[in-house]
Amino acid sequence: MEHSTLLDSLFNCPPCFLEDCPKPSRMNCLLVREPGICGCCYLCASDKGERCGLSQGRCVPSLRCKPAPNDPTPLQSLLLGRGVCM
Repeated sequence: MEHSTLLDSLFNCPPCFLEDCPKPSRMNCLLVREPGICGCCYLCASDKGERCGLSQGRCVPSLRCKPAPNDPTPLQSLLLGRGVCM
């Protein structure tokens, strides 16, 4: 199965074949697309207290990815995947 989107053509993403993706790290989790513009594969969404951010992944829908309290560089933390699902 090949995955193709408008983003693929805009950002020159390589072809995506879901059968080549690794299996999720745990069973019975909510699957979300991997981080990044060309994200092809699915992985488990991060749960409360787990890392999140642009390069790390998404939180389950009931949570939001936020920088740690008192983080001196909150935007950078989110971009680098140092956020926390809260």
